[in-house]
Amino acid sequence: MENLHAKHIRRWVCLLTIFAGFSIQTGFSTPLISACDVSPASTKGMDPVIFSFGCIDGEPGDTICVPVTVENFNDIVIAQFEIYWNSNVLDYIEISNPGSPSINVIADFNLSGPNALKFIPLGFPIDGESLPDGTVLFEICFRIIGFPDSTSCVGISPYFDFEVADVNGVIPSDSVNCCMTVDNAVTLVAFVSSCGPAIAGGNGTIDVTAYGGTAPYSITGVPGGPYVIPTEGGSTVLNAPAGNYSVLVTDALGKIGRASCRERV
Repeated sequence: MENLHAKHIRRWVCLLTIFAGFSIQTGFSTPLISACDVSPASTKGMDPVIFSFGCIDGEPGDTICVPVTVENFNDIVIAQFEIYWNSNVLDYIEISNPGSPSINVIADFNLSGPNALKFIPLGFPIDGESLPDGTVLFEICFRIIGFPDSTSCVGISPYFDFEVADVNGVIPSDSVNCCMTVDNAVTLVAFVSSCGPAIAGGNGTIDVTAYGGTAPYSITGVPGGPYVIPTEGGSTVLNAPAGNYSVLVTDALGKIGRASCRERV
């Protein structure tokens, strides 16, 4: 059994105080490091911990995963920041590929809005986590829902406390944000950007968007169809009972795109 000497015990008390200072569920936050045994470290001449985002361009309907890499990630015990993006261009899917077993891709992340995700990892060791420069800390995955030539930057938001602490206290931190551009659709692409009833047991909405191919587009596979999307990049909202649907989008030249939808009851 590990010998928790006095220094470790004081650090545990401090970390418990820190954890009590914010709520992942509500998204409200007090300063990450409180006035306790882990006081601000001497940062003179210290290189900041850097979180770098690596954007990827893609076509409408593509899934992209933006890696977040780190530099100077040494003896880190806790951190917090919020990631932002343009929700008209990117639709959040999930966090993947954690670069440390200390990161929980579910518990450490909180979707606080359609374009904001808080990261507050609570599982780093009491003696700190160290990672080699260039390590992918995690990847944030999106589906591209924007029109061609639209853009979205992805990075750390200025509207939520961005703080990092090592075993000695709060240390400098910085980020390198990135921007991506939506490419033109080479082939016919159809995707569903919403799927499900607003009220359990009721009809749901299926929002279908089409790019590429030749407009107009015909939509089948949903009760009451066919429906028409007259222009590229256009969308239409369909009402349908809860269930599984295979939505077919056919362009003016007969090319077919397929999108699936499972409306949850």
